[in-house]
Amino acid sequence: MESLSKPSLPEPDIESVVVKSHSRKVKGKREEKLKIKFPSGYKELPNEIYKRLCVIPATFIVDKHHVHVYASLDNDGTIIKAQRSKDLLRNSIATPSVVASCMNAKYALANPLDCQSRCFKDNGVNLSTNTLANWMIRCSEDYLSIMYDILHKKLYNYHLLHADEKPVSVSKNQEV
Repeated sequence: MESLSKPSLPEPDIESVVVKSHSRKVKGKREEKLKIKFPSGYKELPNEIYKRLCVIPATFIVDKHHVHVYASLDNDGTIIKAQRSKDLLRNSIATPSVVASCMNAKYALANPLDCQSRCFKDNGVNLSTNTLANWMIRCSEDYLSIMYDILHKKLYNYHLLHADEKPVSVSKNQEV
């Protein structure tokens, strides 16, 4: 039977197969260059240190906590849970860093909660303005009111208080 395949080419001789070699970067040239620059020897001085400022824009990290739960094998309804760490606000995803960031943006940077809510949403975190407002109110009542009371009592102990009562003009933008 006749072969339908193409005629095979003759195998090349072993001597005619040439593989192009590659060269690798020679390591350790620093020593050679230093010996050329300092023929009588050298000593290494402390490194020069420089700093650069980097920014990590709005990075959100979800901390996942596992709480061990145990039940009896008798199915008598006994369940024991390991103790969880104390939450800032019970059963809330709010952490001290998130609430502090929101308070700083609201009171120090004059960034309204609605704008913050939109910024969160742009970064894939869906927090409503109402949720942020509730966090501000509850944390102010639960944590900052303690500090307020202490400072208020201290003020009453002074015989003289000074206040700057200069009038400040406020411009109101009225929406139509």
